[in-house]
Amino acid sequence: MKALKRVLLGVLSVACIFATAVAFTSCEDGAIGEDGFRYSLLDDGTYAVSIKNNYFGKLKGDIVLPSSYEGKAVTSVGEGDFGRGNKITSITIPDSVTSVGNYAFSGCDSLTSVVIPDSVTSIGEWAFYNCSSLTNVVIGDSVTSIGQAAFYNCSSLSSVVISDSVTSIGLIAFYNCRSLTSVYITNIESWCTISGLYNLMNYNSSNKKLYLNNELVTDLVIPDSVTSIGDGAFCYCRSLKSITVSEDNTAYQSIDGNLYSKDGKTLVQYAIGKTEPSFAIPDGVTSVAYGAFCANTNLTNVTIPDSVTSIGEYAFSGCYNLTSVTCPAFAISYIPKGNLQTVVITSGEAIGAYAFQYCSELTSIVIPNSVTSIGVGAFDSCISLKNVYYKGSANDWSLTSISSYNYNLTKATRYYYSESQPMVGGICWHYDENGEVVVW
Repeated sequence: MKALKRVLLGVLSVACIFATAVAFTSCEDGAIGEDGFRYSLLDDGTYAVSIKNNYFGKLKGDIVLPSSYEGKAVTSVGEGDFGRGNKITSITIPDSVTSVGNYAFSGCDSLTSVVIPDSVTSIGEWAFYNCSSLTNVVIGDSVTSIGQAAFYNCSSLSSVVISDSVTSIGLIAFYNCRSLTSVYITNIESWCTISGLYNLMNYNSSNKKLYLNNELVTDLVIPDSVTSIGDGAFCYCRSLKSITVSEDNTAYQSIDGNLYSKDGKTLVQYAIGKTEPSFAIPDGVTSVAYGAFCANTNLTNVTIPDSVTSIGEYAFSGCYNLTSVTCPAFAISYIPKGNLQTVVITSGEAIGAYAFQYCSELTSIVIPNSVTSIGVGAFDSCISLKNVYYKGSANDWSLTSISSYNYNLTKATRYYYSESQPMVGGICWHYDENGEVVVW
């Protein structure tokens, strides 16, 4: 939730910047060539190309940008002009261009495809914002940075080729590209080191297909050269069925086809394409990385051991079919709750405010006696909650602080823990030899 708030605040702030920038960044200065383009002299003696004001709304079809003006190279596409009411369907960017400016093609809503030539090293902020007909993009072999919101709201964009040269992807660069499913790369080491991968992989389509050298990645091999993996590198990759790591890799290892840190303390990536319905994170794991289980819809049952003390953002995002979870109390906030039916809380002192609010499918919960407080509305609207198994005595429960709006919790049938059969039946519970909850 905190991450979502940051993204939304970022969207609002950069949108305000965009609105202001588009109003004032047209290239008013510069010579008008016979071809109708505007040429602005840059400090290095080369030119930036844009269009003159009276061309707004007049450019149509295929546009070829010039590579030179008066014997000097055109090295930049100017800021914020080409999309102003024009119906450009394709743009040819010459090999002389090394940068695509901020807002350069924003609003080119008839543009269908773009090839960024190998000469270009940077794509500016909002460069292709709202190019709603754009379906595919090829990023040239020299581009190192893709600017903030560069392809924001390119709603028809279905595929993108990311070159090995890319080292950073800016905030919300591919936000709201809801058709984007196919990502093509040629080098797994280069891919893993890109900063801001989550700005491409974590948003939009819930089923990403990652292609390495034009082959769909299903059985990923991490070579020994990979020593770091960016957040979100494999988010939503539902075709990923197994991960293998070179034995010589000093940073990572594979356990049962999933990716862990070399010391085994961090679960870096669960192979999202696995079809098993249940998974227990091994004891000894202390952290679950960003997006580790993101978009696995096959899992129905997950166990998180008490050794886990930190969970990254979006770790279980999109795991909407989870019906049963065993975990420490703090982990509840990371779990999608729409279909939860049974929960076993294994440790923790508090169940936070609104922790299970609107969990309308929740029927039973195990609460340890370490829990001493239950926050406001923690079980609000848990209309199906029937049984509460408290791992303590009635006296212990009476000392638990239960805040308001927890009627569904307090009205449920409550059982107290007893390892031996009590004199009176029907009020106590224990675990049987299979670890199942049984009422005495």
